[in-house]
Amino acid sequence: MNPITAVSTESAIIASLSKECYKVIPEVMVKAIVNYIVAKRRPGDFLRSLLCNDLKGAVLCADDQNLALIKIYLQWFHNETYGLYGKDYYESNLSKST
Repeated sequence: MNPITAVSTESAIIASLSKECYKVIPEVMVKAIVNYIVAKRRPGDFLRSLLCNDLKGAVLCADDQNLALIKIYLQWFHNETYGLYGKDYYESNLSKST
């Protein structure tokens, strides 16, 4: 499967997040990830912190469920996406929204 990029479709992102090792990611967060990548919508504080490689911020913003899944999120962004995270990309991606 090709890596998820800024031009990936919603169905490709969902398929990637549906792999057995990522199925634990809550549906609401799958929707937030899709909205961020496809619609360039600003995510909540937890996802923003993950996207910007701000581990401290992610830990402080996470609810109990997401706190336990931080490693899974980071593995998905690292292993399944191409260049969709990091503070510079985050700011650049949102500046392209309409």
